[in-house]
Amino acid sequence: MKTLIQPLFLTLALTVTTAAAVLANPSSANRPVQPRPTRPAVAAAYKTGIYPTAEGKINIALDKEAGGVVTIRLANSAGREVYAERMGKAETRTRLRLDMAGMPDGAYQVVITNGVETTTYALTLGTPQPTMSNRLIAIN
Repeated sequence: MKTLIQPLFLTLALTVTTAAAVLANPSSANRPVQPRPTRPAVAAAYKTGIYPTAEGKINIALDKEAGGVVTIRLANSAGREVYAERMGKAETRTRLRLDMAGMPDGAYQVVITNGVETTTYALTLGTPQPTMSNRLIAIN
């Protein structure tokens, strides 16, 4: 009899505690369930390479597996999209050359994503200021 009363008492105590918690905060019980973010059915693995050229351009090389989509975005420091390209499921390789000569100075990000993984590269554009060389010439 004693072994039956202890589990029964424990169950009753847990029920009362749970009911008190729900009654104390009823808004948590009526809150809608947040949907999970959707992931793509197939995520393509990819490899990237990015480098600047002397002419003020950015070269982006991307190789990926067929079957998934990969998106390449260039965004400014405010998060505004400046350039975007989407590689389709059948594409496996792309080589891009972005001309940055007309872009204003500032911070930019190249964001490459397949929906699951995201690779971010930070770019900083700056115009070098011309410098004057001071030279002293003395004649004796």
